[in-house]
Amino acid sequence: MTEVRPPIKVSGVPLDSRASRRIKAGEGGLAERLAFRMQRLPALLVSWIVANVGAVLLATVMIGLGFFVTEVLLSSKTIADADAWLPRWLEEQRTPFLNDASYVTSQIADRWVLIPLVGIVVLSLALRKRWRLGSFYLQAILAEVLTYGLVTRFIERPRPEPVEQLDTFNLLHSYPSGHVAASVAIYGSLALLLAAHFKDIRARVAIWTVAAGFPLLVALSRIYRGEHHPIDVVAGALMGVGAICVALFAARTARRVAELRHEKHAAQRAADAAAVGPVEAPNEVPA
Repeated sequence: MTEVRPPIKVSGVPLDSRASRRIKAGEGGLAERLAFRMQRLPALLVSWIVANVGAVLLATVMIGLGFFVTEVLLSSKTIADADAWLPRWLEEQRTPFLNDASYVTSQIADRWVLIPLVGIVVLSLALRKRWRLGSFYLQAILAEVLTYGLVTRFIERPRPEPVEQLDTFNLLHSYPSGHVAASVAIYGSLALLLAAHFKDIRARVAIWTVAAGFPLLVALSRIYRGEHHPIDVVAGALMGVGAICVALFAARTARRVAELRHEKHAAQRAADAAAVGPVEAPNEVPA
């Protein structure tokens, strides 16, 4: 029977925080094994190193997928026509109202909404002494941004043709959908933290429904506005999930490093105290 490791109090992760269980490394898992190798480094530095390396690895996977999509999958006229059908059909359904509505839903995943949201959540967690959770949340979107920047340097796919684009973005950055990836990373990681606070399955379902609903709205609006094909938004969703996984692994590794360093310092203090020996009490002065 596996022995359960008792909780260790480290800064930035209160023991009474239910959400902190999300960033706890599993015993014997990859995060713990990596933490043993990196325990000489400060935990916060470990978190950022692992997150950046993970983002590069994620970008490598997405670039490979991008080459497969553009060079292999879309070489089939049947698949290419099927992927182009929905943007063309949605263009025919455009109305002034739907144009405005699609613009609003697109903004759910734009920097004007995401940057303030991330700032508020991270600041709130930091003020409540849960800054490791805030670091995880921030790393999720940063991993997505780094991955997207790398992928679009190597993969070029024209936006839907002959559909009119309603926004002014690079016409060769159809793959993957950055808006969808960002919405999945931001709202998915937030749902991961919020759902941990509820035992009621109905509350958890409600949280995850909203978290999944936002990216779906964003995906539909981006296709409607002629910015992406269906394959592009699916790739964006996969990239967003990957960014959450990268940030989660980085946070778990860093927390385990902090625990190992705490254990090491505690053992050193105990050894120093034992070397000094017991301190004799001063002689009592008779009354």
